[in-house]
Amino acid sequence: MKILLQILIMIACLCGLMALSRLLARLLSRTLRRDWLYYLLLAPGTIVHELCHAVASLVLLVPVREVHLFRLRHEPDGTVQLGEVVHDNTDPVRNFLIAVAPLFGVDVKIKMYRLWSCKNALSEASKCLVSC
Repeated sequence: MKILLQILIMIACLCGLMALSRLLARLLSRTLRRDWLYYLLLAPGTIVHELCHAVASLVLLVPVREVHLFRLRHEPDGTVQLGEVVHDNTDPVRNFLIAVAPLFGVDVKIKMYRLWSCKNALSEASKCLVSC
């Protein structure tokens, strides 16, 4: 029962993030008339997102053929593709894991940053104590 509740909460959170993303995209596209400024704001997220796909492919031993960052491509449905990772065909399980890698990759990067910043804070505090 707990697992089902956790899955439902995760789905609700993902739906909320998608809605928030669309709202933010609409607000920014109205506020920022220049497309290049809008894409510049999206650049860090695009880098992290595409690198998560690439790293997951390499970890799962799926050869990566191409990585494109900041490749602006307008799709027929009106969306814009900012980046792309092209990898070899693989089984559905590994393909799924590569597809969802950004969901988990960002979490790992945040935890690594927190660990790094905590170590820096501790080293600064120890230097302060030694000098006093």
